[in-house]
Amino acid sequence: MTDRDLFAPHVADWADDPLGAFDTWLAGRRGRGAAAQHGLRASSATVYRAQWSAFVRHLARPPRTPLTQVGEADISRYLAGLTHENRAQRARIRTLIERVLEDVYRVQAGSGTPNPARRALLAPSLDWKAVRGNRPTPFLAAPALAHLWQSLCATPMVAQPFGQWKGARDVALVVAYLGAGLKVGDSLRLTVNCINVDASWINVTPDDSHYPYRAPLLPEARPVLARWLAVRREAGTLGALLFPGGLDGRPMHGVTALRAVRTVAACAAPAHAHAPRLSPQTLRNTYAATLLAQGETDLALCAALGFAEVLSASRLRAAWQAWQAQSATPASVSPGP
Repeated sequence: MTDRDLFAPHVADWADDPLGAFDTWLAGRRGRGAAAQHGLRASSATVYRAQWSAFVRHLARPPRTPLTQVGEADISRYLAGLTHENRAQRARIRTLIERVLEDVYRVQAGSGTPNPARRALLAPSLDWKAVRGNRPTPFLAAPALAHLWQSLCATPMVAQPFGQWKGARDVALVVAYLGAGLKVGDSLRLTVNCINVDASWINVTPDDSHYPYRAPLLPEARPVLARWLAVRREAGTLGALLFPGGLDGRPMHGVTALRAVRTVAACAAPAHAHAPRLSPQTLRNTYAATLLAQGETDLALCAALGFAEVLSASRLRAAWQAWQAQSATPASVSPGP
Protein backbone atom coordinates (compact mmCIF):
# COMPACT_ATOMS: atom_id res chain seq x y z
CA MET A 1 0.00 0.00 0.00
CA THR A 2 1.37 3.41 -0.95
CA ASP A 3 1.27 6.53 1.20
CA ARG A 4 -1.27 7.91 -1.23
CA ASP A 5 -3.58 4.93 -0.63
CA LEU A 6 -3.01 5.08 3.13
CA PHE A 7 -4.05 8.71 3.50
CA ALA A 8 -6.67 8.79 0.75
CA PRO A 9 -10.19 9.81 1.84
CA HIS A 10 -12.61 7.00 2.63
CA VAL A 11 -16.20 6.83 1.42
CA ALA A 12 -17.43 8.19 4.76
CA ASP A 13 -15.11 11.18 4.38
CA TRP A 14 -16.57 11.99 0.97
CA ALA A 15 -20.12 11.60 2.29
CA ASP A 16 -19.63 13.67 5.48
CA ASP A 17 -17.27 16.39 4.26
CA PRO A 18 -16.85 16.42 0.46
CA LEU A 19 -14.88 19.69 0.57
CA GLY A 20 -12.43 18.49 3.20
CA ALA A 21 -12.08 15.13 1.48
CA PHE A 22 -11.39 16.93 -1.78
CA ASP A 23 -8.57 18.95 -0.19
CA THR A 24 -7.01 15.72 1.02
CA TRP A 25 -7.48 14.14 -2.39
CA LEU A 26 -6.05 17.20 -4.14
CA ALA A 27 -2.95 17.13 -1.96
CA GLY A 28 -2.08 13.78 -3.48
CA ARG A 29 -2.29 14.98 -7.07
CA ARG A 30 0.77 15.77 -9.13
CA GLY A 31 1.23 18.42 -11.77
CA ARG A 32 2.37 18.01 -15.35
CA GLY A 33 5.82 18.19 -16.85
CA ALA A 34 8.42 19.68 -14.53
CA ALA A 35 5.76 20.25 -11.87
CA ALA A 36 5.14 16.50 -11.61
CA GLN A 37 7.76 16.18 -8.88
CA HIS A 38 6.33 19.01 -6.78
CA GLY A 39 2.58 18.50 -6.86
CA LEU A 40 0.00 20.83 -8.35
CA ARG A 41 0.69 24.51 -8.72
CA ALA A 42 -1.15 26.68 -6.21
CA SER A 43 -3.05 28.43 -9.00
CA SER A 44 -4.26 25.12 -10.44
CA ALA A 45 -5.31 23.86 -7.02
CA THR A 46 -7.31 27.06 -6.47
CA VAL A 47 -9.17 26.59 -9.75
CA TYR A 48 -9.94 22.92 -9.04
CA ARG A 49 -11.12 23.75 -5.52
CA ALA A 50 -13.47 26.44 -6.83
CA GLN A 51 -14.89 24.09 -9.48
CA TRP A 52 -15.44 21.30 -6.97
CA SER A 53 -16.98 23.63 -4.38
CA ALA A 54 -19.51 24.86 -6.94
CA PHE A 55 -20.50 21.28 -7.75
CA VAL A 56 -20.86 20.40 -4.06
CA ARG A 57 -23.07 23.46 -3.50
CA HIS A 58 -25.23 22.31 -6.39
CA LEU A 59 -25.65 18.88 -4.80
CA ALA A 60 -26.62 20.49 -1.47
CA ARG A 61 -29.62 22.24 -2.99
CA PRO A 62 -33.05 20.61 -2.58
CA PRO A 63 -33.53 17.82 -3.30
CA ARG A 64 -30.17 17.16 -1.70
CA THR A 65 -28.05 14.49 -3.42
CA PRO A 66 -25.28 12.74 -1.43
CA LEU A 67 -22.00 12.61 -3.30
CA THR A 68 -21.90 8.82 -3.06
CA GLN A 69 -25.29 8.64 -4.81
CA VAL A 70 -24.59 11.04 -7.67
CA GLY A 71 -25.87 9.82 -11.04
CA GLU A 72 -25.12 10.84 -14.59
CA ALA A 73 -28.35 12.85 -14.73
CA ASP A 74 -27.16 14.94 -11.76
CA ILE A 75 -23.87 15.69 -13.48
CA SER A 76 -25.45 16.46 -16.83
CA ARG A 77 -28.06 18.70 -15.21
CA TYR A 78 -25.35 20.61 -13.36
CA LEU A 79 -23.20 21.08 -16.45
CA ALA A 80 -26.18 22.13 -18.55
CA GLY A 81 -27.06 24.78 -15.96
CA LEU A 82 -23.69 26.54 -16.16
CA THR A 83 -24.23 29.88 -17.87
CA HIS A 84 -20.74 31.34 -18.30
CA GLU A 85 -18.72 28.27 -19.26
CA ASN A 86 -18.29 27.10 -22.84
CA ARG A 87 -18.24 23.47 -23.88
CA ALA A 88 -14.49 23.07 -23.38
CA GLN A 89 -14.71 24.52 -19.87
CA ARG A 90 -17.68 22.30 -19.04
CA ALA A 91 -15.73 19.30 -20.31
CA ARG A 92 -12.82 20.16 -18.00
CA ILE A 93 -15.19 20.43 -15.05
CA ARG A 94 -16.71 17.07 -15.97
CA THR A 95 -13.21 15.59 -16.13
CA LEU A 96 -12.47 16.83 -12.62
CA ILE A 97 -15.73 15.32 -11.33
CA GLU A 98 -14.91 12.08 -13.12
CA ARG A 99 -11.48 11.81 -11.54
CA VAL A 100 -12.83 12.43 -8.07
CA LEU A 101 -15.65 9.93 -8.48
CA GLU A 102 -13.21 7.34 -9.79
CA ASP A 103 -11.51 7.41 -6.40
CA VAL A 104 -14.82 7.53 -4.54
CA TYR A 105 -16.11 4.42 -6.33
CA ARG A 106 -12.74 2.71 -6.12
CA VAL A 107 -12.79 2.79 -2.34
CA GLN A 108 -16.52 2.21 -2.01
CA ALA A 109 -17.21 -1.27 -0.70
CA GLY A 110 -18.69 -3.58 -3.33
CA SER A 111 -18.39 -0.82 -5.89
CA GLY A 112 -18.64 -2.05 -9.45
CA THR A 113 -20.74 1.05 -10.09
CA PRO A 114 -20.06 2.75 -13.45
CA ASN A 115 -18.64 6.23 -13.05
CA PRO A 116 -21.60 8.53 -13.83
CA ALA A 117 -19.31 11.31 -15.04
CA ARG A 118 -17.86 9.01 -17.66
CA ARG A 119 -21.33 7.95 -18.76
CA ALA A 120 -22.30 11.62 -18.96
CA LEU A 121 -19.38 12.15 -21.32
CA LEU A 122 -20.20 9.25 -23.61
CA ALA A 123 -23.89 10.11 -24.05
CA PRO A 124 -23.65 12.37 -27.13
CA SER A 125 -27.14 13.89 -26.92
CA LEU A 126 -26.93 15.42 -23.45
CA ASP A 127 -27.86 19.06 -23.02
CA TRP A 128 -24.60 20.09 -21.38
CA LYS A 129 -22.83 19.68 -24.72
CA ALA A 130 -25.32 21.88 -26.56
CA VAL A 131 -23.45 25.18 -26.40
CA ARG A 132 -23.75 27.72 -29.21
CA GLY A 133 -20.80 27.59 -31.56
CA ASN A 134 -20.06 23.92 -31.00
CA ARG A 135 -20.37 21.60 -33.97
CA PRO A 136 -20.56 17.81 -33.97
CA THR A 137 -17.31 15.98 -34.61
CA PRO A 138 -17.02 15.90 -38.44
CA PHE A 139 -16.55 12.78 -40.55
CA LEU A 140 -16.46 12.32 -44.31
CA ALA A 141 -19.49 10.44 -45.64
CA ALA A 142 -18.92 7.16 -47.46
CA PRO A 143 -19.70 8.35 -51.04
CA ALA A 144 -17.40 11.37 -50.79
CA LEU A 145 -14.76 9.23 -49.10
CA ALA A 146 -14.85 6.67 -51.91
CA HIS A 147 -14.44 9.36 -54.56
CA LEU A 148 -11.64 11.01 -52.63
CA TRP A 149 -9.72 7.74 -52.34
CA GLN A 150 -10.28 7.04 -56.03
CA SER A 151 -8.88 10.45 -56.94
CA LEU A 152 -5.90 10.17 -54.60
CA CYS A 153 -4.93 6.74 -55.90
CA ALA A 154 -5.28 7.79 -59.55
CA THR A 155 -3.39 11.10 -59.34
CA PRO A 156 -0.10 10.89 -61.27
CA MET A 157 3.05 11.85 -59.38
CA VAL A 158 5.93 13.52 -61.22
CA ALA A 159 9.25 14.68 -59.79
CA GLN A 160 9.62 17.71 -62.10
CA PRO A 161 8.85 20.55 -62.47
CA PHE A 162 8.37 22.03 -58.99
CA GLY A 163 4.62 22.54 -59.42
CA GLN A 164 4.14 18.85 -60.11
CA TRP A 165 6.46 17.91 -57.23
CA LYS A 166 4.39 20.11 -54.96
CA GLY A 167 1.17 18.52 -56.19
CA ALA A 168 2.57 15.06 -55.51
CA ARG A 169 3.59 16.13 -52.01
CA ASP A 170 0.15 17.55 -51.30
CA VAL A 171 -1.58 14.35 -52.39
CA ALA A 172 0.75 12.29 -50.20
CA LEU A 173 0.11 14.63 -47.27
CA VAL A 174 -3.65 14.20 -47.60
CA VAL A 175 -3.14 10.44 -47.73
CA ALA A 176 -1.13 10.62 -44.50
CA TYR A 177 -4.12 12.25 -42.77
CA LEU A 178 -6.77 10.03 -44.34
CA GLY A 179 -4.78 6.80 -44.41
CA ALA A 180 -2.82 7.03 -41.16
CA GLY A 181 -4.79 9.51 -39.03
CA LEU A 182 -1.85 11.85 -38.44
CA LYS A 183 -2.13 15.25 -36.81
CA VAL A 184 -0.80 18.24 -38.76
CA GLY A 185 2.04 18.99 -36.37
CA ASP A 186 3.14 15.36 -36.27
CA SER A 187 3.02 15.01 -40.06
CA LEU A 188 5.25 18.03 -40.59
CA ARG A 189 7.91 16.66 -38.22
CA LEU A 190 8.10 13.22 -39.81
CA THR A 191 11.32 12.17 -41.49
CA VAL A 192 11.73 9.60 -44.24
CA ASN A 193 12.98 6.99 -41.79
CA CYS A 194 9.68 7.17 -39.85
CA ILE A 195 7.71 5.41 -42.57
CA ASN A 196 7.76 1.77 -43.59
CA VAL A 197 5.41 1.35 -46.52
CA ASP A 198 6.10 -2.38 -46.89
CA ALA A 199 5.38 -3.06 -43.23
CA SER A 200 2.37 -0.71 -43.38
CA TRP A 201 3.10 1.67 -40.52
CA ILE A 202 4.41 5.12 -39.62
CA ASN A 203 6.32 5.78 -36.42
CA VAL A 204 5.06 8.97 -34.79
CA THR A 205 6.60 10.88 -31.89
CA PRO A 206 4.21 13.69 -30.85
CA ASP A 207 5.85 16.94 -29.85
CA ASP A 208 3.75 17.21 -26.68
CA SER A 209 4.17 13.63 -25.53
CA HIS A 210 6.86 11.26 -24.36
CA TYR A 211 4.93 8.33 -25.80
CA PRO A 212 5.66 7.53 -29.46
CA TYR A 213 3.21 5.31 -31.27
CA ARG A 214 2.91 3.38 -34.53
CA ALA A 215 0.09 4.41 -36.88
CA PRO A 216 -1.17 1.58 -39.13
CA LEU A 217 -1.45 2.51 -42.82
CA LEU A 218 -4.71 1.70 -44.58
CA PRO A 219 -4.16 -0.44 -47.70
CA GLU A 220 -5.10 2.43 -50.04
CA ALA A 221 -2.45 4.68 -48.52
CA ARG A 222 0.55 2.41 -49.04
CA PRO A 223 1.07 2.68 -52.84
CA VAL A 224 0.45 6.43 -52.82
CA LEU A 225 3.04 7.06 -50.11
CA ALA A 226 5.46 4.68 -51.83
CA ARG A 227 5.14 6.71 -55.04
CA TRP A 228 5.75 9.91 -53.09
CA LEU A 229 8.93 8.52 -51.57
CA ALA A 230 10.16 7.69 -55.08
CA VAL A 231 9.25 11.15 -56.41
CA ARG A 232 10.90 12.82 -53.44
CA ARG A 233 14.08 10.86 -54.06
CA GLU A 234 14.13 11.35 -57.85
CA ALA A 235 13.66 15.11 -57.47
CA GLY A 236 16.75 15.34 -55.29
CA THR A 237 14.82 16.78 -52.35
CA LEU A 238 17.18 17.98 -49.65
CA GLY A 239 16.91 17.17 -45.95
CA ALA A 240 15.16 14.34 -44.17
CA LEU A 241 11.62 15.73 -43.75
CA LEU A 242 8.99 13.47 -45.28
CA PHE A 243 6.82 16.44 -46.25
CA PRO A 244 9.13 19.46 -46.69
CA GLY A 245 8.01 22.92 -47.74
CA GLY A 246 10.20 22.83 -50.84
CA LEU A 247 12.92 21.01 -52.71
CA ASP A 248 15.45 22.70 -50.45
CA GLY A 249 14.09 20.70 -47.51
CA ARG A 250 12.73 23.63 -45.50
CA PRO A 251 9.91 22.87 -43.03
CA MET A 252 6.32 23.27 -44.18
CA HIS A 253 3.96 25.62 -42.34
CA GLY A 254 0.76 24.26 -40.86
CA VAL A 255 -1.35 26.69 -42.91
CA THR A 256 0.20 25.24 -46.06
CA ALA A 257 -0.95 21.79 -44.98
CA LEU A 258 -4.52 23.04 -44.58
CA ARG A 259 -4.42 24.63 -48.04
CA ALA A 260 -3.07 21.40 -49.46
CA VAL A 261 -6.02 19.45 -48.07
CA ARG A 262 -8.55 21.85 -49.55
CA THR A 263 -6.78 22.06 -52.90
CA VAL A 264 -6.58 18.29 -53.27
CA ALA A 265 -10.19 17.87 -52.13
CA ALA A 266 -11.37 20.46 -54.65
CA CYS A 267 -9.87 18.34 -57.43
CA ALA A 268 -11.64 15.19 -56.28
CA ALA A 269 -15.26 15.37 -57.47
CA PRO A 270 -17.69 15.06 -55.82
CA ALA A 271 -15.59 15.43 -52.68
CA HIS A 272 -15.00 19.01 -53.85
CA ALA A 273 -18.36 19.89 -52.29
CA HIS A 274 -16.71 19.37 -48.90
CA ALA A 275 -13.53 21.30 -49.75
CA PRO A 276 -14.39 24.58 -47.95
CA ARG A 277 -14.80 22.78 -44.61
CA LEU A 278 -12.56 19.76 -45.14
CA SER A 279 -9.60 19.78 -42.78
CA PRO A 280 -6.81 17.46 -41.62
CA GLN A 281 -8.85 16.85 -38.46
CA THR A 282 -11.85 15.69 -40.49
CA LEU A 283 -9.58 13.29 -42.38
CA ARG A 284 -8.10 12.02 -39.10
CA ASN A 285 -11.62 11.50 -37.75
CA THR A 286 -12.56 9.63 -40.92
CA TYR A 287 -9.51 7.39 -40.55
CA ALA A 288 -10.73 6.57 -37.05
CA ALA A 289 -14.24 5.92 -38.39
CA THR A 290 -12.77 3.51 -40.94
CA LEU A 291 -11.07 1.54 -38.17
CA LEU A 292 -14.24 1.53 -36.07
CA ALA A 293 -16.31 0.35 -39.02
CA GLN A 294 -13.84 -2.51 -39.42
CA GLY A 295 -14.58 -3.57 -35.85
CA GLU A 296 -11.51 -2.23 -34.04
CA THR A 297 -11.76 -1.91 -30.27
CA ASP A 298 -11.30 1.31 -28.32
CA LEU A 299 -7.93 0.03 -27.16
CA ALA A 300 -6.78 -0.57 -30.74
CA LEU A 301 -8.06 2.86 -31.77
CA CYS A 302 -6.18 4.40 -28.87
CA ALA A 303 -2.95 2.78 -30.09
CA ALA A 304 -3.52 3.74 -33.74
CA LEU A 305 -4.18 7.42 -33.00
CA GLY A 306 -1.69 7.86 -30.17
CA PHE A 307 -4.25 8.70 -27.51
CA ALA A 308 -2.91 8.86 -23.95
CA GLU A 309 -6.18 7.48 -22.52
CA VAL A 310 -8.66 4.92 -23.80
CA LEU A 311 -11.37 7.38 -22.77
CA SER A 312 -10.41 9.55 -25.77
CA ALA A 313 -11.10 6.62 -28.08
CA SER A 314 -14.43 5.99 -26.33
CA ARG A 315 -15.35 9.63 -26.82
CA LEU A 316 -14.52 9.43 -30.53
CA ARG A 317 -16.55 6.24 -30.90
CA ALA A 318 -19.54 7.95 -29.27
CA ALA A 319 -19.18 10.92 -31.65
CA TRP A 320 -19.00 8.58 -34.64
CA GLN A 321 -22.09 6.69 -33.51
CA ALA A 322 -23.95 9.97 -33.04
CA TRP A 323 -22.89 11.08 -36.51
CA GLN A 324 -24.09 7.77 -37.95
CA ALA A 325 -27.46 8.18 -36.28
CA GLN A 326 -27.88 11.69 -37.67
CA SER A 327 -26.57 10.94 -41.15
CA ALA A 328 -28.66 9.57 -43.98
CA THR A 329 -25.56 7.97 -45.50
CA PRO A 330 -23.93 4.71 -44.40
CA ALA A 331 -20.99 4.65 -42.03
CA SER A 332 -17.65 5.88 -43.33
CA VAL A 333 -15.60 3.00 -44.64
CA SER A 334 -12.75 2.99 -47.09
CA PRO A 335 -13.19 1.24 -50.43
CA GLY A 336 -11.42 -2.00 -51.14
CA PRO A 337 -7.88 -2.02 -52.53
